[in-house]
Amino acid sequence: MRILSFLSARSQICNVNGELSSLCHLTKSIIQWSGIGPTLYVVMESDLRPKFSNNILFNVEIVVEYQNVKDWTRRNGMVINELKT
Repeated sequence: MRILSFLSARSQICNVNGELSSLCHLTKSIIQWSGIGPTLYVVMESDLRPKFSNNILFNVEIVVEYQNVKDWTRRNGMVINELKT
């Protein structure tokens, strides 16, 4: 129950060059630099699997696998920041 309360009803304000943004309510995310962040990531991505189980580092159809990851994020209510990907 504590994890649920940690993830619920959160909001943030960003400070850029002394200018504060308006209050933004967060509905989903992993909080960067939080102590629980790495554990939440492991739990959230635990069902992410390659599209083809025989994919290895040098035998990856990158376009197909990337689409697989995007489909997985949609099914799990997440969004990929494609500007950082």
